[in-house]
Amino acid sequence: MINIVIALDCEAKPLIARFGLKRQQQHTYPLYTSEHINLIVSGIGKLNAATASGYLAGLTREPAAWLNIGIAGHKSHSLGTLYLAHKITNQQSQQNWYPAFTFKTGIATASLASFDVPVTEYADELLHDMEAAGFYQATCRFNSAEFIHCLKIVSDNAEHSTQKINKQMVSKLIHGQLTPIETFISTLNNQLERWNDITATPNIYNDILQRWHFSTYQQYHLKQLVKRWTTLNPQKMLSIEELASLKNSHRVLIHLQDALDI
Repeated sequence: MINIVIALDCEAKPLIARFGLKRQQQHTYPLYTSEHINLIVSGIGKLNAATASGYLAGLTREPAAWLNIGIAGHKSHSLGTLYLAHKITNQQSQQNWYPAFTFKTGIATASLASFDVPVTEYADELLHDMEAAGFYQATCRFNSAEFIHCLKIVSDNAEHSTQKINKQMVSKLIHGQLTPIETFISTLNNQLERWNDITATPNIYNDILQRWHFSTYQQYHLKQLVKRWTTLNPQKMLSIEELASLKNSHRVLIHLQDALDI
């Protein structure tokens, strides 16, 4: 599942059409979904982006990757250019976040700063927006940095001010970058599927819990051990029969730990 947080309806419309997303009624925010994508329209600003992200996280029943897509300003970059943020800064608090890249994207990267108001004087070599920092601060609680990213399209610069931006222009800018955005989403989703497969709790975990009594701490320890077993021994599945002679949960944990250490 990919969760997308977007500030404006005009930014969202090209993506809604491209991915065939359907509006879901009776939600606090405009929410559009398909089998693998949730898109929420947050409104402008860091607080709105953070609140909408939290709302969407509450609706998500499985591990998800997160994307903030939208427009941004830059002093000199050409209008319509797509960038992937490698550093995100809350300009007010000076807090920074660093997304992690685990695959090649073909998209240029840039530092991104989030402001409280629209910027008319651009800092050198920084993209400027109003949502990314709020989005990132919220979503880093729900997944790791490999699965939280910001894609920004330049909408204004020193020669083309924010005053010239309109809804039609914004939709056109997003539409012009749909192909690389779609490729990025597809690759990110593949990475997430691979990671979920690696980190999924093996079925043997529940089988063991049904046979022996484990305390809460022991359950946590057991889960780590069976995950490690699956990682180190993918060709040799752990079975209840192998553990059947063990008298209690303590002996099960010792047996697994000793076998893994060997």
